[in-house]
This record gives sequence, C-alpha cells and structure tokens, in this order.
Amino acid sequence: MRSATLWQTFIPTKTSNTLWDVLYGVLGAAHESQQHATAADVVRAYRGLLDRANGAVAARIRADLATGRRLLEEIPPAPVLQAELRRLRDDDLLPSR
Repeated sequence: MRSATLWQTFIPTKTSNTLWDVLYGVLGAAHESQQHATAADVVRAYRGLLDRANGAVAARIRADLATGRRLLEEIPPAPVLQAELRRLRDDDLLPSR
C-alpha cells in the first residue's frame, strides 16, 4: 500500500493538511533564522515523502516545494542545504523558475 493511501485512509484530510502546513512552517522558520541544517532536513523530509506519495499528497508536496523555492534560495549557502537542493534538481523535483 502506498503512503498516500495510508494518509488518506488513516489521517483525516484536515489533519493531513495541518501536518503539511506545519512542515512548510518549519521551512519558513528556517528561512527567517537562516538555519540551513533545518532547511535541509525539511527538504530531505519532503523528498522522502514524495518518493512514496501519489495523488493529492504528491501534488501538495510539489506545490510546497514550488512555493518554498524562493525561501530555500534566500538561505545562505551551506554544503548540507546545497546537497539537498542538488538532489531535488537531479530528481526533477525542484520546479524551474
């Protein structure tokens, strides 16, 4: 069973949306405080979840990454964050501008 099916089966949509909002909020907080390691962790989490997601869950993750692109690019460069962004680009998961 794919993760998206698990999300849809066991976690109500409202709760699921709240979880995505919180994950995106952590990305925003990492941006504001320039925490490159935290931003890299969020990107890694999105990537790992997207590997297992489909349908609405995958669409939400892709939308969050598209919206969060500016935040990610404004955080000062650090090897850990740059490596995660490179993985997103290599996997065609980070939308072009």
